[in-house]
Amino acid sequence: MRLDVEGCAHLLHVSTGEVRDWIRRKEFAEPNGMAAGQPFWSERRVLRWLVRGDPAGGERVPIEYWPPAPQPAPYLGAETVHQVGVGLRWRTPQGVVYLFFHHQEWEHGTLELAQHRLAGQAAAIVKVDPDYSHDGPSLSAICPAAPQRVYWPSWTQLSQVLGGPIPFWPAGVRTADLITRWRPEAAPLVVPACPAVDVVPALRLAVAVEPGFIRDTLINMVQIIQQQATDAALLDLEMFQQRAEPRTYIIAAEPMATLSADRDDIPESQRRATWLELLSRSDTLTGQCVRLARRWDGGKDLPAPEVLRVDPEAPAAREWTARLVPCRRTAMFEMVDPEQEAAATLLDPLTDAPAARVGERIHAAIPHRLTTSAPLAEIILEEPIWVRTSDGVIFPAPRHPGFGIGWGNIGRGATALALLIHQLLHDITTVPQPPAGAPSGLLALTARPWPTGTVLTREQLQQALDTPREDI
Repeated sequence: MRLDVEGCAHLLHVSTGEVRDWIRRKEFAEPNGMAAGQPFWSERRVLRWLVRGDPAGGERVPIEYWPPAPQPAPYLGAETVHQVGVGLRWRTPQGVVYLFFHHQEWEHGTLELAQHRLAGQAAAIVKVDPDYSHDGPSLSAICPAAPQRVYWPSWTQLSQVLGGPIPFWPAGVRTADLITRWRPEAAPLVVPACPAVDVVPALRLAVAVEPGFIRDTLINMVQIIQQQATDAALLDLEMFQQRAEPRTYIIAAEPMATLSADRDDIPESQRRATWLELLSRSDTLTGQCVRLARRWDGGKDLPAPEVLRVDPEAPAAREWTARLVPCRRTAMFEMVDPEQEAAATLLDPLTDAPAARVGERIHAAIPHRLTTSAPLAEIILEEPIWVRTSDGVIFPAPRHPGFGIGWGNIGRGATALALLIHQLLHDITTVPQPPAGAPSGLLALTARPWPTGTVLTREQLQQALDTPREDI
């Protein structure tokens, strides 16, 4: 962008007359060129001129325009900024630079909040973001004296401003304690990666139960979670080292090796038996483990992993609601009422799945398969979708964890429903699969904008399955 004299004055927050005086005394930046007989400047040239002539003016200038430091900037230690995080601090000729690392212990702090907290203390505030740019982690920054200007310097530019390498902690080993204790002369630490979920409840429960399948299943879950955290930290470290120039960084910490573990180390039948046993317990520690399982992988091994909000006044839902019975609260209700807001805790006696009346809705856990041997009779298109079997019993339609089912357009929901129908026509106890490879005739049927409450009979479903898509 070309700046005339007035534009330069606006950029520098001074009067036009002051800029003209600098030009007349030959104290101002050399113009980039002439246009219509008048000089013009680039923003980059003007800002570089400002910082070279007045280092203290750096607080109004993005650090990408600051001159490289001739020697390493003195490190001032770390400072904890309320609701932002731990900031590393360096003193440069332009002022103090604060560097914050994105990590899971933060309270979702923002640059704007940091600018407010550090008014008058920082010349530049920089945040290391979770993604990557061409030469290292992506950075976002703000000028404390010009808070409207959020900008994005490069990792290399920050290293040049600080006059040396910057410490780096890969995701998973970025804790407030480690960042606070770092010193430039410190050797890299080898530390266990921090899982994204709190595994302590599972460990406490594992040592509280008798040796056996429950303990083995819980320990296996913790080992897998820890291995996933370690793998994620190693991957982040690898990505960083592939992009950043070696002279621009110091590895402050790296993840400790952990034992490899896999879900299949424990048979599926044993995993499911573990959770059936645990869900019947009423202690709070087991409830915490249920929440842990749901946060980790959606509760894949729980007997009813999906939770839906049901309007009990809808026609099909009313029929299902009528068979629910009161039930004392156990760990299984952590799935449907983790905040303990329910006016009533209920049980579906045909599936043993929990339900909770919260306000005007019923929160229902949906089993991963139908507990019946009666063949499919019809599909009822309500919210949620229902399955009726040949003996007249109605069930919430099962679904694959992470994939909803629906109708009305050719999307993932209609695909998932078409595939589920195909499976249920052949095996009523099927476990839903990810939505891929649905028969075209059924997909054409589920993609139609049917009115809510439409009933699709087994004959209609079978005909759609047997009919080419273009004929539906």
